[in-house]
Amino acid sequence: MSSHCFRPSTTAPAPTSGRRSSSGPRVPRSPSAAPGAGSSRAGSPPPTDGSRQPASPGASTARRRQAATRSSAPERPDATGAAARAESRPVPIRAVISDFGGVLTSPLLGAFARFQEDTGVTLEQLGAAIASGAGRLGGRNPLFELECGRISEGRFLEILGDELEPIRGERPALHRFGETYFDGLDPNDEMIAEMRSLAGRGYRMAILTNNVREWEPIWRAMLPVDEIFELVVDSSVVGMRKPDAEIYELTLERLGGIDPGACLFIDDTEVNCEAAAALGIQAVHLRDNAQAIAEIRSALDE
Repeated sequence: MSSHCFRPSTTAPAPTSGRRSSSGPRVPRSPSAAPGAGSSRAGSPPPTDGSRQPASPGASTARRRQAATRSSAPERPDATGAAARAESRPVPIRAVISDFGGVLTSPLLGAFARFQEDTGVTLEQLGAAIASGAGRLGGRNPLFELECGRISEGRFLEILGDELEPIRGERPALHRFGETYFDGLDPNDEMIAEMRSLAGRGYRMAILTNNVREWEPIWRAMLPVDEIFELVVDSSVVGMRKPDAEIYELTLERLGGIDPGACLFIDDTEVNCEAAAALGIQAVHLRDNAQAIAEIRSALDE
């Protein structure tokens, strides 16, 4: 479940998708020899009358030996330059982490529209009830507490009912909240097919979702989760939620401690993508299927 549909959001630049790379520090080139260096023996000023000083036989022999040594010695590789080039090379993507609602399903606004149709509760009223309901939980957001599994769906609906009753003048029927929510969602077949294709090409696949414990049987029935994804990190099970850094770090850990730069993350909520990118995970902010699939394939060099 996502709260971005009914709470104010600020506009921020979309995260740049595709591979992120950083170049190493530039190594300054060695300064060239000063003009005239080596043209006369140390301590002997150059002639001022246009004549050349005769070189001693010993000095001439020494110079010939140095030249021979330079020509026969193998050229040393520029280790510093190689390291800088290696550092600038992007890490190949090995794992794809996908959001559930709004990525593998139709847009979440459809779910809230269906909720409003069935209950008469508008998005504005729902958002206001959630905000004021924090007072019943010591200032903690009821939706966030629900998504972290710290309160049950029943307790969440009780709080909503208590807050909505004075707003609407009656207590709305919320007992089918979860079912109504999912009645407004359909599988996003195009994105599911893309995920299946990536799994078939050997990418490690994970779902990272802010969800509700009681809703797991409903959303898992919407798509072939276990056929495509080896890992599901559900906020209501692990007790943390996006965009908190800890849930991304837990996902990386459960993927075997994979390098953040070797992961591609897809989400329909911009702040979640920004949080992933802050950890070095490459992120695609889904706005529509065509845009997201193009950015995914670009990031994978396909």
